[in-house]
Amino acid sequence: MTPGSPSLFQYQDTVGKLRLYIEQEKLRHGDRLPPERKFAELFGVGRPTVNKAIACLIAEGFLRRDGYKLYVAGSPLTAPKATHIGVLCPHPLHKKQRIFHNLVEAAHDVCHLAKVGFTPMLSVDGPQQQEQLSEMLKLKTDGIVIWPHPDHDYMETFKRITDRNIPLVVNDCNWGPFDYVGVDNFAGIQTILEHLEKQGHLHIAYVTKHMSYPNVEQRCEAYRYLAARMFSESSPGRVYQIPLESEESLPEIIKKIQRKDKEVTAICCSHDMVAIEVIRACLQQGIDVPEQISVTGFDGIEAGETCHRPLTTVCQDFYQMGLLAVDLLIRRIRMKHIRHAAQIQQIRVIPHLVVRSSTAPAPQKSRRRPAATARKHN
Repeated sequence: MTPGSPSLFQYQDTVGKLRLYIEQEKLRHGDRLPPERKFAELFGVGRPTVNKAIACLIAEGFLRRDGYKLYVAGSPLTAPKATHIGVLCPHPLHKKQRIFHNLVEAAHDVCHLAKVGFTPMLSVDGPQQQEQLSEMLKLKTDGIVIWPHPDHDYMETFKRITDRNIPLVVNDCNWGPFDYVGVDNFAGIQTILEHLEKQGHLHIAYVTKHMSYPNVEQRCEAYRYLAARMFSESSPGRVYQIPLESEESLPEIIKKIQRKDKEVTAICCSHDMVAIEVIRACLQQGIDVPEQISVTGFDGIEAGETCHRPLTTVCQDFYQMGLLAVDLLIRRIRMKHIRHAAQIQQIRVIPHLVVRSSTAPAPQKSRRRPAATARKHN
């Protein structure tokens, strides 16, 4: 689905058209409406879109059903209570990663169509964002969508929000039993490893940091699982973690890989910033990228396009994830009284591969698959 495509928000536009139809036809409480089929023809949309729009108006108490018949349940001239949401995300210049504005841009686009007010709040760290959440609760906001900082524990606060029956959608990072929209980490790692396999790489190392971050934990688990099935038996054990307190240790890790795992021809990294540093460390040590070692990242940040060797990576569509998160939040607010719609939603968006010059075919001598692994792979 292309970001911003009409199909994603047609039902919200249809909600407005239904209200306008009722007002123009001067329908009152108890008046019967035409069937869904008529509205689909009138508005030029599919019946599922009309059905979704009607469900929203029923949830607001504006319409009611009696079997297959649809009736006006409230005054069409009485505007519903204005909805207002909070949108919290890290500052776009924080750590020089311009990815977080996509959530604010998406919130603007969705809220404009849905006629919902929103307050964006930017933060530089977890404690500041925690204060913003407390402020949102004091303002009695109708719902919150948050892109949390990876190094802060939000579980207690999130539980307090949902216990107060305030809809909450978490963007990017899956913190457990809450509505969530983020990347499919398993699919992303699989895409990268399949790309490396096609280029003849059979001996791959994995470099990561911030293992306490749920996304990065999931990527490492995906690597171990897939590497055991796709490559040599030693690949799952080739996981190197950069200590949080020392960025200087990365060159030592590269030296260790060269010394201990001379067969390695590719390094898969937990995210793009790690991959960029790996490329820099390799070049500083006279290791050519990608002729001697191919390097891949994960995320698709802008810095990956302009680093020493433009980075092969799987790109997340941050704007689309923002669209889906805000849309889910608004549906939660407008349909909160519909019991069968209350199930927690966990939406994972599959990233797409972008091949640049940090990867190349493996040296011919490294393409021979060990006999035991070859049998397992086949």
